[in-house]
Amino acid sequence: MQVVIRNLSKAFANIKLFPDVEVKLLAIQGKNLENYEEVECQIGEKIYILRDGYYPILEIRKSYYNNGKIKLEVYYKNGEYHRDGDKPAWYGYHIDGQVRCKSYYKSGDYCRNGDKPAKTIYYGNGQIESEIYYEGGEYYRENGKPAKIKYYDNGKIKYETYYRQ
Repeated sequence: MQVVIRNLSKAFANIKLFPDVEVKLLAIQGKNLENYEEVECQIGEKIYILRDGYYPILEIRKSYYNNGKIKLEVYYKNGEYHRDGDKPAWYGYHIDGQVRCKSYYKSGDYCRNGDKPAKTIYYGNGQIESEIYYEGGEYYRENGKPAKIKYYDNGKIKYETYYRQ
């Protein structure tokens, strides 16, 4: 088995996660591989996040522009867009590498708790272009607040849209 390390200390260069399978270890969250939170690795052509005894919990798919910059990064669980821990499951990027869109999903549906947008779209200058709030797969925001907010590229509100349940 060959393990290729990127963005990690050389101390992890000989770690073997799976016998007889080529694994590229891409990133790690935690103190070390004996006490970690998540490990991102590539097994064959697919990228996974592993946790709890190296069981795959998410598959990651990425695509790139011709200039080599990332275009799209999507997280799947059981074939559906999904990510836990208030992290986006879908990232889209401008051709220069700046974030274009972040979307939060649970089991295939837009979802984000705590009165935070489930989808945020950004202008090329980094300013927010729009924020969209969902609950149960439908436009929704509590306490009579707008479920969609569109901004000018200078950050001022262009318009707001309200929805009733």
